[in-house]
Amino acid sequence: MVGLDVSALSQAPFGPGTGDIALSGLHCNGSEASLLDCPSGDNPECDHSDDAGLRCEGMLQLCVNV
Repeated sequence: MVGLDVSALSQAPFGPGTGDIALSGLHCNGSEASLLDCPSGDNPECDHSDDAGLRCEGMLQLCVNV
């Protein structure tokens, strides 16, 4: 369940994360039920300055098991 106004944000809008990068090089087409369903590839150029975020209004239920 996701709120009504959802914005996908790039370039670490809430500050860079730390630790291992769980998902990189995602190639989603919009039909996936989960980010984990998106094809991906290792991107050695990926770092935490590329971290993504979501901005939602309303209810949000997000479960990610990596």
